[in-house]
Formats: sequence, structure tokens, C-alpha cells
Amino acid sequence: MKKAIVIGYGKNGQGNQEALCAMGYQVVVYDDREEVLRQIKELEHVTAWQDQEDSEGIDVVLKSPGVPTDHPIVKRLADDGHEILTDIEFFYRNFSFPVIAITGTNGKTTTTTLVGEIFKKAKRPVCVAGNIGTGILPCAVQAEPGTWFVLELSSFQLESCVDFRCGYSTIINLRPDHLSWHGGYEAYKAAKRKIWENAGSGDLIVVNQDDSEVIKASQGLSARQIPISIERELDLGCFIKDGAMVYRTKDECKEIANLDLISLRGKHNLQNIAVASALSIEAGISVQAIRETIKEFKGITHRFEWLGMHSKRGFFNDSKGTNTEASAAAVQAVEGPKVLIGGGYDKGETFDSFFALCKEHEVHSVVLMGETAKAMQEAAKKAGIPSLAYAEDMEKAVEIAMSLSNEGDWILLSPACASWDQYRNYEERGEKFRQVVMRIEETV
Repeated sequence: MKKAIVIGYGKNGQGNQEALCAMGYQVVVYDDREEVLRQIKELEHVTAWQDQEDSEGIDVVLKSPGVPTDHPIVKRLADDGHEILTDIEFFYRNFSFPVIAITGTNGKTTTTTLVGEIFKKAKRPVCVAGNIGTGILPCAVQAEPGTWFVLELSSFQLESCVDFRCGYSTIINLRPDHLSWHGGYEAYKAAKRKIWENAGSGDLIVVNQDDSEVIKASQGLSARQIPISIERELDLGCFIKDGAMVYRTKDECKEIANLDLISLRGKHNLQNIAVASALSIEAGISVQAIRETIKEFKGITHRFEWLGMHSKRGFFNDSKGTNTEASAAAVQAVEGPKVLIGGGYDKGETFDSFFALCKEHEVHSVVLMGETAKAMQEAAKKAGIPSLAYAEDMEKAVEIAMSLSNEGDWILLSPACASWDQYRNYEERGEKFRQVVMRIEETV
């Protein structure tokens, strides 16, 4: 029996362990956390691997994406001659499903989810997985032949890829993010570009013509390229013309949908829709299925999610705004005076240009939380935002936002930072915001 070690036993690691067991591997697990080790000891078919144990006889090392590549155990196993894989690389080497892979700094969850919904509308078997929802490997061991895998891939997953290649892929956009993790912007971009690194002449990539960094990343590739733009008309690909999103081939120009009929708000979401439409059309989905889906699609939880009117103020939950670019898109999408709730884990970004944009788009008050609060406060003050406040938790943040707002204002949670200083993830942060907001009197 082959033996595998799973490093990291969070959600991803647990899914990897279950899939490997289903594939017939004997699995051992390593995790730094004592409480996790106690949990592992209670499981029937899993044993904990001690860092002093000999690694001889291990056939597969599968690292959860959130475990740093310079972790002592990872380095030790690499020094012992083991190849360190993440789930996406292992998936590529062991399964042969058709794949659409999506990455980017912002919009990848919305785009991935939308492509999945389009495939469902077209009645095509599909698994939406990766850095979203179901883990890749648990889905793969259960999927029927011919199932399409629509994968959201993070820079953490892509960083360790070697051979990974897929038929359809995109980098939606590139902005500075996770800089402390990767060691700088160039390393972050290099990790993202691995989604295209092995693309060949039989593959297709969707290239955002509105993003200079993406255009640079697409140069020198032999894959067929389909451009998209929401800023200008194109000779080929997906763009906006006469108030509608269209798709042009060398033979015809098809209307996908009138912009007035699209449910998602914001310029950034038009970009996501254009990317999803291009990928879906090239994968053989009808324009009708795409049109019907984007008319119905309301977005995803925690990404510019409408929570309704409460005490005559409108609330948006954009907890997934974990960097300044994502939060800037949300700020621009809400027209009118607004209060921003922001702050969180420090990923190494600067905030001057972000708060200058906030001032320009009628953010009159900012409530800050977490370890970036001081740096953000200084940047907001420099930008001339009139009211600044600090809150130690979400309840207080909403309370202060209410006091700083007027009837008819918008209150937007869009932190521009990760959640890891106060919450396990952005979902937990967003759920806390939702709970607090829903206790406020609802108004029509």
C-alpha cells in the first residue's frame, strides 16, 4: 500500500486525507496545532506523523496551500528528496477531467461561481472546487467521467505547481496582495502566472485587455488567446457595445445580454461576467444559457452582498474585500454618501491611494478595526475623510457606523484587509457583520 503524508489538517487537509484514503493510500497527517493532533488521535483510519519520524517509505507529500513553503517540516521533507505537492498538482497528475481554471487578485470567486452556474443552466455535469466550496480531490474521487471541473485557484495553490496544465484558464487581474507571504509583488505575480506556464497550442486562455499586468503575463505563450474588455471595443472576444455585452468571433458578433438586465452591480462585476462568458462560450456553452444565468445571478455571499435597509440605511457585506483593489471596486459600486467599515490583518499593502478614492466617492466616515487600524487611520486622515473612529469588535463597529451615518446613507463592510487577526476567515467576519446588522430594525 502506498503511503502519503498530509501537511496541515484544516478544511483542505481533511479533504485531501479523505480523498487519499479513498484512493487506497495509507495516510499520516502532520499539523502544528495540539488541538488538531488530539482530534487526529480520535480518528480510526488516520495517524499523526511526528516531526522526528523517518520519512522513508512516503510516496506522496501533499501540503495544504496555507502551509508556507519554508515551514521546517516542508523543508525537511524536501531535503529528504520528497516532492512537495498541493492538491491542484496532485489532481492534474492523477485525474483527466476537463478543467476551467480561474485565478486573479480580485473577482475569482464570483467568476468561478458564475461559470459553475452557467454550466448547471446548460445541464452540463460540473464540479466547482478549489479555493472555494468543495476541495478538489474529494470532488474528483466521486465525480462521474466527463464532469467539468471549474476551479478557483489561489496564489498559494499555484505557487507549488510544476506540471499543472488545463484546457481553459484565466488570470482576471493582478494587483499587490499577500506580499508578506510571497516575499514581494514579483513573486506573487510569478505564482499566479503558473496557471499559464504550461499552456500549449491546444489550450485557451482568456486575457483581460484592461489590465496591463495580465497582458504582460500572457506574452510569449503558445496557447490561443481570447481577449475581453469592458473599456473598449475589440476585434475579437467579449466586450461592451451599445449598452450590451457582446461576443465577437471572426464570423459574427452575438449579443450576450443587455446591461440593464444584468443583476450584479458594479464595473468590477462586468469584468467578471465578461471573463465567465468568454470561458463558457469557448467551452461550448450556448449564449442562451449564459444570458439566462447572468440575468438571474445575484452574486456570492460576503462579496458585495446586499443585506437590505435597516433603520433607513442600506447595508452591504463585502467581507471578501481583503485588499485595497477589491474594496475600491465595492466603494465605487455604491453611489451616494457612505460609511466604510475596514481594517484587519496586515498583508503589507499601503492605503493612501485607496482612501483618496474613498474620499472621491463620498465616503464621509471610516470605522477601523484590527491591526491595520493605525496605518489606515493615518491614510484616511491624509485623504481628508472627515470622520474617523476605531472599534474593538464588529458590534461596536456597526454601532459607531450607525451614529456617524444619516438616513439614506450606505454602510459598507469592505475591510481592504484579510481577517486573520480577529477571525478565522472572511466568511466568519462577514457572518458576524450580518448577525449584527440583522438585529437592527428593518425598513423598507
